[in-house]
Amino acid sequence: GTLTGHDRPIYDKPISVSISNDAKTIVSGSYLGTIKVWNLETGTEIGTFTGHDTPIITVSISNDEKTIVSGSSDNTIKVWNLETGTEIGTLTGHYNYVYSVNISNDSQTIVSGSRDNTIKVWNLETGTEVGTLTGHDNYVYSINISNDSKTIVSGSRDNTVKVWDMKTGTEIQTIRGHNSPIISVSISDDSKIIVSGSADNTIKAWDLETGELISTLTGHDSPVMSVSISNDSKTIVSGSVDNTIKVWNLEAEELICTLRGHDSRVNSVSISNDGKTIVSGSDDDTIKVWNIDFDTEIQTIRGH
Repeated sequence: GTLTGHDRPIYDKPISVSISNDAKTIVSGSYLGTIKVWNLETGTEIGTFTGHDTPIITVSISNDEKTIVSGSSDNTIKVWNLETGTEIGTLTGHYNYVYSVNISNDSQTIVSGSRDNTIKVWNLETGTEVGTLTGHDNYVYSINISNDSKTIVSGSRDNTVKVWDMKTGTEIQTIRGHNSPIISVSISDDSKIIVSGSADNTIKAWDLETGELISTLTGHDSPVMSVSISNDSKTIVSGSVDNTIKVWNLEAEELICTLRGHDSRVNSVSISNDGKTIVSGSDDDTIKVWNIDFDTEIQTIRGH
């Protein structure tokens, strides 16, 4: 189905999308500072959250599906009650855009990456800053927390991926191999593989423990904006400035299919826990839902 929501200016586009654990809910953030919650199956809008005055660059849903966290170009992070839509708190401390937020599996910790070159760790319940991780020489575009909540992985405009000890905040290693900024990072469910998407148009998979390169996936014609790895670590999904989404077999290092349908760059891709559904957010002002097994678009959601 196609959903038409509020009348919004054309520049109000979904930037970031996130799928709930049970694959029933999509959360999206937009350029106008609104967060919308959608029913994944029907494409209907469940709610709109307002509070940020500037574009929302990143959204994340907690594992228990109670909390949404958003990061904005107003330099703040907001925490929301998913059910009621009420704002629980605002986390301030970054002095530039918040590019990436992630919630730990136990729903106790928020990690954020910013244009101020730092990563911050926060207590979700109290909203207090636990620590700041410094080491990147440029913007931190993307961060991800491992499932066991032991490790943070970050991707930066300084062309490196860094691995951090979440408890101590110490940098474990720096991974080099991309020759352009790293825009997106993702960690496999078993915490063994890091996937990175870069402005050099490639996707790379790395061994988290050793930092060794496992594979390089080439095929996009433009920067890779977003990467997501399936729970079984077999499939990688990528979204690019070339308007396409690509699905890859990691083990075989092969392209499975290319999903076409967006009319502008794909900013965000997310793969569901069961590995059957992809949700994408694009500069064309739509969110699309795709069936991974049949390489088909299930529906388009409009209405940010």
